[in-house]
Amino acid sequence: MTPFLLILLLVNLALIAIVSADFRKSKKAHKLKTAAYESMIVTLLENQATQQGRVQMADDLKETLRTSQKRIGEEILSLQYQLIDTLAKNNLIE
Repeated sequence: MTPFLLILLLVNLALIAIVSADFRKSKKAHKLKTAAYESMIVTLLENQATQQGRVQMADDLKETLRTSQKRIGEEILSLQYQLIDTLAKNNLIE
């Protein structure tokens, strides 16, 4: 019976060693994958910050364009009134 128990103990120790080696291998693979994902997240966050800056610049440009359009519209209207007044003063409007 003792040789049987000794063989069983050796088999158990071998299985423990195999499982332990597999666990270390899995842990290393997980660490590598985690590092790759962290790198991807950092890249995505940097891209997001860049895109956010571009969006802010686009919003600022839209606001500037809106203000410019309003000012130009007011100036055109003013010039039209001046033209009508000039034409009226010179009796060129019927």
